[in-house]
Amino acid sequence: VLPRCYEMVGFGVVGPHWFGPLCCQGLLSGATLYYAPLAYRSIGVISTIICLLFFTVGTVSLLIVSCSDPGVVKSIRGGGMDGRGGLDGVGMGRNG
Repeated sequence: VLPRCYEMVGFGVVGPHWFGPLCCQGLLSGATLYYAPLAYRSIGVISTIICLLFFTVGTVSLLIVSCSDPGVVKSIRGGGMDGRGGLDGVGMGRNG
């Protein structure tokens, strides 16, 4: 969010910075590269498969989140898509 832009103009862009998903993927990959072989040697094949499954689910989830439409947040002054400052009732009750 761009707080100053939001305060002055009434809207701000919300979304992931390009460096955030890269760091998360690096941490996820590093942890998997360290723990998967360790799990294979210490516990067995099933724990390695579980580790790789968590890596796959984590990577897919990260890609879905980081490649999604970031959206635009508008203030009441700027008028949102629903005319109340929210985006179709998100963050507030449907009736008010």
